[in-house]
Amino acid sequence: MDKERIKQRTRQFLDTWNDDYAFKTYISSFVAFLIGLCFILYNGIMGVVQRSLWHGSICIYYMSMALIRGLIVNSQRDPKARDYGCRRRKRVILISHILMFLMDFTLIGPIWAMIDGSRVYDWGLIPAIAIAAYTCYRIVMSIRNYSKAAKTEDSLLRELRTVYLMDALFAVIVLQNTLILVNDGVLSGPMLILSIITSLLISFGIVAFSIISFTKSVDELHA
Repeated sequence: MDKERIKQRTRQFLDTWNDDYAFKTYISSFVAFLIGLCFILYNGIMGVVQRSLWHGSICIYYMSMALIRGLIVNSQRDPKARDYGCRRRKRVILISHILMFLMDFTLIGPIWAMIDGSRVYDWGLIPAIAIAAYTCYRIVMSIRNYSKAAKTEDSLLRELRTVYLMDALFAVIVLQNTLILVNDGVLSGPMLILSIITSLLISFGIVAFSIISFTKSVDELHA
């Protein structure tokens, strides 16, 4: 009887996962939130032990991202917060966007750590190739999910997918730095100039997505 119940619930979960895009987004964001906590713990410890600007700033970055995901996912536990225009939902939208702009600001730390050479990469070529492949996958999936979420009226769902895309864009900056360090061992000369330019351009793009997300949520805030 218990096995049948487990099979039935598993089947229901998989059916909902395949049919309900909002459900899939909120569940995957919860999983990403838990993984983010591991990154926060690891980088926080490494930042203190090694007195590393890179690990410390990355810890703050992931902390702000975890706050956004945690706030939005937790709000879905209250059925009233799912209603368009309700007071709690408006509060979640406003606070989460404030955190999003804060997350944009925290990018200064890790980007500066990469430019001034505080980030050290010594894992070798094969892990760098794996990072490149995974980053490409993240970019493709993030763009795909962002486009799909843009068609919905759920501003919180759109915001979660925006965060995914912003994080994937930041991963491109990290990938660029990784490949330069693998090939040259140090960031200098033309590669330094290239890194500064591309980091600034991608950072502006990340901030732009934050602004777009907020402007699309303004109508619900005024509802």
